[in-house]
Amino acid sequence: MQLLKRQAEDGWHFEKMNQAGFLVFEKGNPEKKDFSVDFFEGSSEELSEYLVIYKEAGWKNIGNYKDKYYYF
Repeated sequence: MQLLKRQAEDGWHFEKMNQAGFLVFEKGNPEKKDFSVDFFEGSSEELSEYLVIYKEAGWKNIGNYKDKYYYF
């Protein structure tokens, strides 16, 4: 998560992790951001509640990798 933070400060914003597991960045303006990644083991029925918990805590969901690793 520190890598994503440093990249954002340099103007490279994390967009997603691609199918091969590589981080994808987009060039933009430098920003100070914090990032978090979480491993979700719940069922598909529990996913919306899981995402709401993060949203209510002030985190924006960026995406996920293989429906297990969620980036905020």
